[in-house]
Amino acid sequence: MTQAALIFTAGIACFLFVRLRGAQLQYRAAANELSTIQENSPVAILVVDQELRVRKANHAAARMASRSGPELLQGLLPGAALGCSHSKNNPEACTHASACAPCALRQAVLDTLRNGLPHRGIETWLPAGRPDARFLLISTAPVELNGSRVLVCVQDITAHKHAEESLEKALLEKTVLLKEIHHRVKNNLAVISSLLSMRADAAEIPDVRLALEDSQQRVRSIALIHEYLYGSEHLDRIDFAEYAHQLVQELQAVFVPERARVSVSVQAASIAVDVHRAVPCALILNELLMNVFKHAFPHGRAGEVRVTFAEPQPGVLELAVEDNGIGCLAAGDHRGRQSLGLRIVDILVKQLDGTLHRESVDGTRVVLRFAERPLLQSPLHVS
Repeated sequence: MTQAALIFTAGIACFLFVRLRGAQLQYRAAANELSTIQENSPVAILVVDQELRVRKANHAAARMASRSGPELLQGLLPGAALGCSHSKNNPEACTHASACAPCALRQAVLDTLRNGLPHRGIETWLPAGRPDARFLLISTAPVELNGSRVLVCVQDITAHKHAEESLEKALLEKTVLLKEIHHRVKNNLAVISSLLSMRADAAEIPDVRLALEDSQQRVRSIALIHEYLYGSEHLDRIDFAEYAHQLVQELQAVFVPERARVSVSVQAASIAVDVHRAVPCALILNELLMNVFKHAFPHGRAGEVRVTFAEPQPGVLELAVEDNGIGCLAAGDHRGRQSLGLRIVDILVKQLDGTLHRESVDGTRVVLRFAERPLLQSPLHVS
């Protein structure tokens, strides 16, 4: 029995030794892997104790210290205490406050030691307030359950910050340039509108004068788009509700100066329309309103006009112009005697990939429906 017991005990010991040896090899492999990751990480990794002294630091910390200069050098090397030369003796003596990188690092570690809470993305720079400063991103996390040590990661984001600043500068320059383009286009269209107005005033033939005045108003409706784009934060779209209100007011003032005779109401949802769809949509609204004001209320007849703009279903926009006048021609009822304005409407509806319907009401109601997707083609080609 004694010999058997010894053999059994030896077998158990050999088994445990093999298992222990395997665990030891796995531990060494894990430790080597972790050490390789730490030493080859581009981020400075530190372990700081309760006395705010660095116990461990990887090669990236040493490289960052050599690049950042003496202000951060002592705080990134093993055995060093965190904080600048002023704050180590008197924490309140640093005049740079949170802008001081060593003090920002010290404060983050202190807060993690006291509360056990990690910090993410603390931005600071070194030296503070100088144009050649290096930007740093600091993160902290407790290492041990008792909170006696803190893991600190310091990343040099100077190149990222400079690229971000360059991108912001380029974006600002582009925005200014686009605004200037819209402003100049609006001014040039205003000049064309004025020239058309002068030529219309000088025209002796009524039909010629009317054609020139209509062309002037069409140019003005496009200029109004660029005016809104120039004054908007977004240079690629406009709030069509605001545009519709102003266009209606201008057309009413031109064609129906006595506002008490023809009242106009606008019920438009605040929907942003990209510029490629806003221009043809604006021209269609312009043509429909001119058609109403010129033909729906003859001989001083009073009436009402209602303009609506909404999104009746997702991805579909609807623009409607309704009046209670004598009834005027809409798309589809003018074959063979189509005016230029209604030809323009037909062309623009096709380019919007939309539909235009006349609905039977007490007067006339014309409804334009089109998809909200952006256009790729030019907004207007009249042949």
